[in-house]
Amino acid sequence: MKPNGFREREPDDAAELGGGVMLAVGLVLAFFTWWLLAAIVHTAAGVLRLALIKGAERSH
Repeated sequence: MKPNGFREREPDDAAELGGGVMLAVGLVLAFFTWWLLAAIVHTAAGVLRLALIKGAERSH
């Protein structure tokens, strides 16, 4: 036991906990990155569509 009364964790426990946290954070980042990418694609498609509509209106 440490002098302050806390037990030291076993190195394997710390590695397992760290790996689990990294996995969870990675999954969350992947989820939000996917939705961010989808939002950017939809925004770009909307801007392109508006630009095409404005171009078609000017040609008439």
